[in-house]
Order: sequence, then C-alpha cells, then structure tokens
Amino acid sequence: MDPDSEHLRFLIIPFLFPLFATPGTTGIVGAALLIMLLLICSALISGSEVAFFSLSANERDDIEKDKSAASGRITKLLSAPNYLLATILISNNFINIFHLQFRIIFFDGK
Repeated sequence: MDPDSEHLRFLIIPFLFPLFATPGTTGIVGAALLIMLLLICSALISGSEVAFFSLSANERDDIEKDKSAASGRITKLLSAPNYLLATILISNNFINIFHLQFRIIFFDGK
C-alpha cells in the first residue's frame, strides 16, 4: 500500500466512519461490510432502472389509473424520463466510484 492511501485511510475515514478506521481486523471487516453495502445499493439502483424503463404502455396506464401515493410518485418520475435516467445513472456511478475508492484504500496490496 502506498503511503498516500495509508495517510488517507487514517485521516479521512476516521472522521466519516470510526469503525472502519481501526487498524487490524475490525477495520478490514468494517470496510468489507461497507463495500458489500455499496454493491447492494448499486444493484438496487440498477434494478430500479430496469424496472422503470421496462414498463409496457399497459402497465403505465394501470399505474396512472391507480390513485395510491406510490403510483403518483411513479407517474411523476416517469413524466420526465431523461431526468430520471440521468439521476439513476449518476447515482449509480457515484456509488461505484465510492466503492472502488474504499477497495483501493483498504485492500490495495493486501
């Protein structure tokens, strides 16, 4: 591990996540759990992209006819598909970058 990433690990990470900064097993386990959580978030965001953009016209009509709060939010999101897609892709990229940075900081060279 290069000295710069070791420096980052013990300066930035303790401020953000005290559990992950502990040297030794606790820090590594905490980092691994955070990485798994980020992967799960990435999968959920990717799944939401598929769910929103694979709706058929009939399914969209059914959602619009339904008067529940959830269907109202879905209809509002689908009314601006470019904005929705951009938001999903940017958030997924942000999570993936965060995931990779944690992998590099904690597991580089180990």
